[in-house]
Amino acid sequence: MRHIFHHFTLLLTCLLAFMATACQADNVEDDSSPVIPPIIVDIEQHEQIPVIAHRGYRSGTQRPENSLAAFEAALQLNIYGSECDVRQTVDGVLVVCHNTTHDGLNISKSTYEELRQHPLANGEPLPRLEEFIQVLKMSASPVKLVLDIKECDIDLLLSMVMAYGVAERVLFVSFNARYCDRLVRRGRGPQTFYLRGNMTPQQVKNAGYIGIDYQASVMEAHPEWISEAAALGLKTIVWTVNDKEEVTKYINQGCIVTTDRPKF
Repeated sequence: MRHIFHHFTLLLTCLLAFMATACQADNVEDDSSPVIPPIIVDIEQHEQIPVIAHRGYRSGTQRPENSLAAFEAALQLNIYGSECDVRQTVDGVLVVCHNTTHDGLNISKSTYEELRQHPLANGEPLPRLEEFIQVLKMSASPVKLVLDIKECDIDLLLSMVMAYGVAERVLFVSFNARYCDRLVRRGRGPQTFYLRGNMTPQQVKNAGYIGIDYQASVMEAHPEWISEAAALGLKTIVWTVNDKEEVTKYINQGCIVTTDRPKF
């Protein structure tokens, strides 16, 4: 009996020693494995750099401003948005062009067939807005399409955006307050920015727009508008800023910056 007890005690001692060694090994493994913090993602901006490519990510004659090539290139960047200008031909086609004329032809007085005979520097015909929206629809990029409405039928524009199901990926900006007001009445206030720079943040808030999109010179004259807009829950876009230090300054103040150099 004493012999059996001795063997039992010895077995128990070995077992306890083994468990202590195992626990020590576990502790060493835990100490050598750092805790991995959770990844926090800004859902609204998808960790994007808060800049907008002015008339796309353009580069010389290969990607001229407001070309499909410039827009497609912008979609590949880690940025907030890509801007383009919208006009309407005499036969009701929405086209992408900044100026009132294209290669000497007045856009609002010309048919699209007439305009497309005058290609861009890279050989593209003058792009239709519908082509931009089709590219956006097919892309998984989080980059927003920012439509600077120069002159067009707002209802026609909204019908196209809605038909392609990309409404939540589009922002509207305009110098024309009547266009902005029309967008608000159509329920697009949360996507509408005012460009002209002659309204205070409070007036913009009262009008139902989501924010101000003002030239850098306006913001320099009214630097307090940035904090006032933020306090009212408005967004602020500043254009067109190409100096890297200036871009950084506005970003640090919580602004989105429109620039010709979306990739420094």
